[in-house]
Amino acid sequence: MSSGARSVLSIFVVTPPESVRRRFLDWQRPLLAQAIEHLAADWRGDGPLDLSRLWVVVSTRQAGRRLREGLAAHAARHGQAVFPPRVLQPESLVQLAAGEANDAATRLESLLAWAQVLRELPMDAFRAVFPVDPPDRSFTWGLGLGRELARLKRTLAEGGLRLQDVARRAGENFPEADRWLQLAELEARHRDVLARLGRRDPQDVELENASAPPVPSGIERIVVLAAPDPMPLSLIVLDSLAAALPVDVVIFAPENAADDFDGWGRPKADRWARRELELPEFEQRVHLCADPAAQAERLVAIARNYRDPDAVLGLGVADPEVLGALENAFEQAQLPAFNPEGRHRKGDALHRLLSTLSAVARDGSFAQVEALARCPDFLACLESRFRNFSAARFLQDLDRLHAEHLPATLAQAREHATNRPLAAAALDLIDELRGRLQGDDFAAGAAAVLGTIFERRAFDLANPADERTAAAAEAWSTVLREIGAAAPLFPALGAAEWWEVALRWYADSMHYDDKPDGAVELQGWLELLWDDAPHLVVAGMNDGRVPDAIVGDPFLPEALRERLGLKTNADRFARDAYLLQALAAGRGAGRLDVFLGKTSAAGDPLRPSRLLLRCADEELPRRVRFLFRHVEGARAMPAWQRAW
Repeated sequence: MSSGARSVLSIFVVTPPESVRRRFLDWQRPLLAQAIEHLAADWRGDGPLDLSRLWVVVSTRQAGRRLREGLAAHAARHGQAVFPPRVLQPESLVQLAAGEANDAATRLESLLAWAQVLRELPMDAFRAVFPVDPPDRSFTWGLGLGRELARLKRTLAEGGLRLQDVARRAGENFPEADRWLQLAELEARHRDVLARLGRRDPQDVELENASAPPVPSGIERIVVLAAPDPMPLSLIVLDSLAAALPVDVVIFAPENAADDFDGWGRPKADRWARRELELPEFEQRVHLCADPAAQAERLVAIARNYRDPDAVLGLGVADPEVLGALENAFEQAQLPAFNPEGRHRKGDALHRLLSTLSAVARDGSFAQVEALARCPDFLACLESRFRNFSAARFLQDLDRLHAEHLPATLAQAREHATNRPLAAAALDLIDELRGRLQGDDFAAGAAAVLGTIFERRAFDLANPADERTAAAAEAWSTVLREIGAAAPLFPALGAAEWWEVALRWYADSMHYDDKPDGAVELQGWLELLWDDAPHLVVAGMNDGRVPDAIVGDPFLPEALRERLGLKTNADRFARDAYLLQALAAGRGAGRLDVFLGKTSAAGDPLRPSRLLLRCADEELPRRVRFLFRHVEGARAMPAWQRAW
C-alpha cells in the first residue's frame, strides 16, 4: 500500500502517490468529446479502437452509458469497431476489491441479522441508545431499525470506518462516547450472529480488502474521468492499485484552476466556498416559477419549440417533486420523455397484487378477498380458467353476496356462495392460493401462487405492458431466490415475516425502461456534466436540492462528520458549486437556463439555491431582489377556518 493511505482506512487519504497523474480538460468545450479524444489519443483509425486494457472510473451509471455510446460513434465514423474499456463507478471499485468472498453475507442476510440482534437485545444494558423502551418490539420494528443501522454502517464504511472506530476517532471530550460504545457493542453482536451462520458482514469484507485489492489481470491503466465526488473508500482502492498500475485523474476544468482541486480531482471545500460563480446574463437565464407544476409547464413549452428536442435540449432535474410533475406534463403533451435513473417498483401492478395476496394470507377476511378479486391480474386469471367468464357478473355476484350475508371471512363467504357457481369457483381458487401461501416454504408457495395466476396468460414481449409485467415477474423471482437462500439461516421466521421482507425488497428494487426513440432524457443533477446538448435546462435549483445537504441525521450530525473526516455539507457545497460553474462554462455558444420554485407542491416556501448568490458583493442586493420577488400564480396558504 502506498504512503497516501498507509496509516488508516479513512477519508484522510488526501495526497495520492506519485504514480497518480492529474490531467485537465478545458471546460470551454463539452466534456464527452474531450473524454473520447483523451481515451483515443493514440488511435490512428487504421484498425479497431481497442481500449479493453483500460479501467475507466466515472461518477454515475448514466455517465458510463454516454461514454460507451460516444466511443462507439467515434469508431464508427472511421468505419471501425471499438473494444470498450471496463467502465466502473467508484462503488464498483470497492466491490471488485472485496472480490466474491464465499462467506460474505448478502444484504438481506445482514439485515435479518440486525433484526434478530435488536429483538433479542437486553434494553437495560443499552440505555444510551434506547433511553425509552420501544412501544412494540415486533419484527417490523426490528427490520426498520435494522435498515437504519445498516445505512449507518454503510455510510461509515464509505469513509473507511466501523461503528467501533467512532468513539476513538471523535477524540477527547466527545459527549456521545457512551452512545457510540453501545452502538459498537450492537455491531459486535451483529457480527457474532453472522459468524454463527458462517457469514461475514459485507462492509467488513470491503474494509478488509480495500487496502490490498487484487491487481486486475490484463489491465494496463486506470483512468478516473471527471469524477468530482468519488466514494472515499474507492480512493483507498485506487491508492493501493496505483502501486502496480498507472492511474490518471482527469479533471474537467482548466489547468489554471488546478489549485481548486485535490490530487484525486475533488473540489476543495475552502476554495469553492469563497469562489464567485460566473453565470452570464443572470436575469435572462434564471427563471423563478411559482411551484413544481409551473416549472414543468415552462420546460414542456421549451421542448415544444424544438423540432427534434432530443438532439439539442438537455433537461436536468434536481428536485424529485419537479421530476414527477415534469413526467406527467410530458405525458399530457404527448412528448416522449425518458428517466434514465429508473424508478422503484413500489406501487406497480405486481406490487399491488402481491400486497393483496399478503393480506389474504395474513387474515383471510372477506374485505381482503374482495380486494384480491378486483385486481386486474386476478380477474385475467379467472377469465383464462373459466369459459364465458364475465368480470362484471363476477363482481356483481360478490357484491350481492356481501349485501345479503355480510360474510366476515373467506370461509363464511364460501358457505353462502353455493348458489352462485362463478363466485364459488373463484372463492375456492382463492382458498387454494391461501393454503399455498401459508405453507412452511414461503418462497416455494409464493412462486407457485404467482405461477397459478399467470400460467394461462399469453405475453407478447413486443407489447410494452406485457414486457413490464414480465420484467416485474423476473424481479419478484430474484427476490424469492434471495429469500430461499436466506430462509434456512433464519428458521424462526414465519410466513408473515417473510412476506414483509419480500414486499420491502421488491418495492426497493429498480425498474429501468428502454429509452423511446426521440425521447428527451430527464437527468439528475450529477448526470449533467456529461450532457453535451447546446441548450441545457436545469430545474429545481432550490436550497437543499442544490447544494445537496444532510440535515437532522440522528446518528451523524454535521459536527460529528467533521470530527470523523466524513463527507460534510461543505464538501457537497464545493462539489455542486463546481458542477454549476462547469455547466455554465461548458455551453460555449449554447445556453444554460436555470429554473427554481417559489413554493413546493404542498405550498411550503422554498429558498433559492445559495449557489445563485455566489457573486460579487456589489451584485448581491440586485440578485436577492430578483430571486425573492413576487411571482404570479404562487399559491397562498389560506387561513384556517371551520368546515361548517
